Amino acid sequence: MGIVQVPDERLKKIETLIPTEKVIHATFKLTDIAGVGKGTTSGDGLGGKFLAFIREVDAVLEVVRCFESADVPH
Repeated sequence: MGIVQVPDERLKKIETLIPTEKVIHATFKLTDIAGVGKGTTSGDGLGGKFLAFIREVDAVLEVVRCFESADVPH
């Protein structure tokens, strides 16, 4: 899991027009979960747990490999 603040320079401009006590930047929380693999329909792997994880998220991000490497599983 990773959590990062997303800085936005536009907030400074808004704050000069509308003063506030505190400026709060957006926060991005990423949870890496294993994908669906072979055998999940027969109960192997995450199966139903994967679907439970997916139901809890606001967005799904897919990272696609665009290079060849024997060290990285496909």
